Amino acid sequence: MKKTTRSMALLLVLAMIFCLFMGTLTSCKEEETPDENGNGGNENGNGNTGGDNSNDGTGGNTAKINYTVNIRNAGGRAMPGITVTVWQDSTYQQMENFGVTDENGSVVLSMKPLDTYVAKLSGVPEGYTVADSYSFTGTTLDITLTSKVISNTNQTGVVYTLGSIMRDFTVINTNGDEVTLSKLLEEKDAVLINFWYINCSWCGEEFPYMESAYQQYSDDIAIVGLNPYTSDTMADIKTYKTTYGLSFDLAHDVGLATAFGVKSYPTSVLVDRYGAVCLIVNGAITGEKYFSMIFEHFTATDYKQQLLTSYEELSPREKPDVTMPDSETVGGVLNSGNINVTYYPEEKDEYAWPFVEGTLDGVACIKSSNAKKDSSYSIMYADVVMKAGEALAFDYFCLSEFGSDILHVIVDNVPINAISGVSEDWETCYPFVATEDGTYTVAFTYLKDSGTDVEDDTVYLKSFRIIENAEENIDTATYIPRMCATDPYANGDGYETYSEIVLGEDGYYHVGSADGPLLLADLMGKTNFSSDNSVFGFITDDSRLADYYEAIVTYCNYASNSQIYGLCTVDETLRGYLEIVANTVSVGDEDPNRWLQFCRYYDAYGTDGAQLSDPIMGLAPHSAYPTVENTEVGLEEYPNIVSYDRVLMPRGLWYSFTPSVSGAYRIVSNLSKADAENTFLEGWIFLEDGSFWYQYSRCERIMSEDANVYMYAYLEAGTTYYIDIAYNDLYYVGSFGFKIEYLGEDYNYFRAVSPGAAFTTEIDEDGNVTNHKIAGGVEVVYNEEDGYYYNKLADGSMGTSKIYADFTMFTSIFGQKALYQLIEAGAFDFTKSEDDHVAIYYYENFTDAELREEWGANYEAYYELYQMSDIKHGIYHGSGEDLTELAEQYYAQIITEGDDINVKGCVAVNAELADLLQQLMDKYTFEQVENSWVKLCYFYEYVGEGWVWIPSN
Repeated sequence: MKKTTRSMALLLVLAMIFCLFMGTLTSCKEEETPDENGNGGNENGNGNTGGDNSNDGTGGNTAKINYTVNIRNAGGRAMPGITVTVWQDSTYQQMENFGVTDENGSVVLSMKPLDTYVAKLSGVPEGYTVADSYSFTGTTLDITLTSKVISNTNQTGVVYTLGSIMRDFTVINTNGDEVTLSKLLEEKDAVLINFWYINCSWCGEEFPYMESAYQQYSDDIAIVGLNPYTSDTMADIKTYKTTYGLSFDLAHDVGLATAFGVKSYPTSVLVDRYGAVCLIVNGAITGEKYFSMIFEHFTATDYKQQLLTSYEELSPREKPDVTMPDSETVGGVLNSGNINVTYYPEEKDEYAWPFVEGTLDGVACIKSSNAKKDSSYSIMYADVVMKAGEALAFDYFCLSEFGSDILHVIVDNVPINAISGVSEDWETCYPFVATEDGTYTVAFTYLKDSGTDVEDDTVYLKSFRIIENAEENIDTATYIPRMCATDPYANGDGYETYSEIVLGEDGYYHVGSADGPLLLADLMGKTNFSSDNSVFGFITDDSRLADYYEAIVTYCNYASNSQIYGLCTVDETLRGYLEIVANTVSVGDEDPNRWLQFCRYYDAYGTDGAQLSDPIMGLAPHSAYPTVENTEVGLEEYPNIVSYDRVLMPRGLWYSFTPSVSGAYRIVSNLSKADAENTFLEGWIFLEDGSFWYQYSRCERIMSEDANVYMYAYLEAGTTYYIDIAYNDLYYVGSFGFKIEYLGEDYNYFRAVSPGAAFTTEIDEDGNVTNHKIAGGVEVVYNEEDGYYYNKLADGSMGTSKIYADFTMFTSIFGQKALYQLIEAGAFDFTKSEDDHVAIYYYENFTDAELREEWGANYEAYYELYQMSDIKHGIYHGSGEDLTELAEQYYAQIITEGDDINVKGCVAVNAELADLLQQLMDKYTFEQVENSWVKLCYFYEYVGEGWVWIPSN
């Protein structure tokens, strides 16, 4: 109705404009309306209002015929809503008729027959190229409108929807390079814009699938990940990109998230070869094959433009080909004991798969029927008659992808259980304990995602039964969720009953008493407060809450990583924020308990009185795990156990440690050999305010190849530190231990002078990014008295440790080759450049014909790059002398004896050796980077009073 009304209004406005400005129109009558074909004008169907004003000599009674105008874009998609005005000739003195294209991009106009007509278009969306006019001689005119990215880069006030042509934009990626949409589309068939941020757990879930598919389609598609959060620095983004192993561009957003109205992360937008927004996906795409499906569609040579509301449109949903048995049949398989239950399927969704009869290892059961059906679900309802104090129980066997394919058990529209993974045996679930007599509706919904298929990809159910006296007879730990706001008013405005809450000694609110169930706020989902929005949604949407956004997002991050997704324990600070949100967005009288509509708690059964543990344990300073300190160095016990069973962003779990004695400490992990073959550990230390304080950089020489963490730091007695050790692979699950060793009042350990990255990033006040290669790490000082280099202390004075060049262990600077291997390879012959060495090693003995075959189309470019004409005549392009002999002399001086194993294979650095190593670094990659030679060196760092950690760059 709205579309029709808008079309009619548009026609009336156009008619008024013609009346005012076209001298050939004599009058306008208010009662005239377009006919059923969408034609404007009078009863004759043309744009005129009086008699025949034509000068074609045909007279006023000429029979009219239909003319059709079809408008498509270059992608083949129909263009609706475009006004077509037809004139008798190019003088535009006599308008014949006008109309608006329908959903098929067509408009039929009734006009008298003429040999030629001229059409003009209006209302064409921005970004399309439109001719001044279009001539046609037959009764059909086909118009193709081409589009491309709009050159205007101002995104202010722009609103993008499906079909919009993008405005151009330029961002700076993590390498400091400009990335421009229009330039990308000159080289690629499509561009995927992904909106993300560092602490977004689902962004982390999605990226590996995106990257894997991108590797297959990178020749034809580009990806630009845009981060709208200014709190995520470019350095953070660069680290994130490295951590995830992403090869596509990441950058800060330039207002596009606002233009697209992004409210959930991640959000992906696909811009096709014509500059049009053709797909918007809100939420994570958790399957490589779905990214591949998207990329294949938009890069196809026979691509035809579609506006997709979901990527699943590229793979149409499959309707069920099975039906659910009747309730009596299902009950005959499922029911055990005295239970009154009626079973029935979902009847409102034709794509809902039923539960059906089946067997598992000879056991009769009911099972989900949507195995291997991507983005599908099986559902069964059960109306169960229960008495107060009774529990419903059933047994299940799950063979699915953990965390992705999930059986949700929902009681009276409240989610209770989420069952996933691969069962080892039949397990019992107690989804509900009745608080009063009545009939309860239980929904069993098995959601199959769009990702990997695992095992049978099925969940099996058996033995539905009632357990009397649940308090005594539930024999496994069971937690039943209860809402804190109950008994809603009939008018829907609030709730009559709220749970009593008490602040406990642990700093959290509890229900009923200080040791009762933990009060939990649902920050990420819909609650009794609102069926349309979440706490996160409110703070994102409502500008009145802008001042509290960052603080509340911190708690939302805890909730998104919670063991119970979306739920966060409530302390006094969070309670205050919840009250602010509730009172800001509510209408009506202020209710001091209204914030409890966001909250729930869990009644515990079968736990001997123990309550549900804190679901955000280890995610925040106030919920950090306590640690145990080892009393002796070298003990084999690793008493602090770290377990990961899910993706956490930010990375890792926090363990609090408050030293009783100030001194040097070592924190060591014990990753198993099996795990070390697949991943390695990273470590950080934070302070109580959450600020970053220390990062392990694999800088101890004899441990540099180890997958474990060895963190050395001077820790002050009475200060609380937070230790975070996590797998390098975000998706790795498992457990390991760590120990905290007191080394004494001070300690010296042999560490790299400059570990870590070899470049840094600078961002100026205009947001411009520049990368600089650096030496990084600890600064060095030349001692004139003994002629050796020493470390510089934090106060600027000279330290006591000489700088040692490592000749025998590999360095990542030179592709895991040690200095002695570089000597053997001729790297210290500075009469030859790096390109000379490449050309000599690989191509010196090639004939020109062989080089043409080897290099193909790049022959001329490579021949010039390597200056092969010179190489073949023994002419080289280095800038120094051949110092191979000098390098060999220093290699002969390496330390081989003594008790100190740290320095074996090293040489103390004097001025001559420093110059020699600097020439090597200048030759390979680090030209003109001051003191870059230190990246090949180690020194003894003093860890004692006054110690300050120096970042690796």
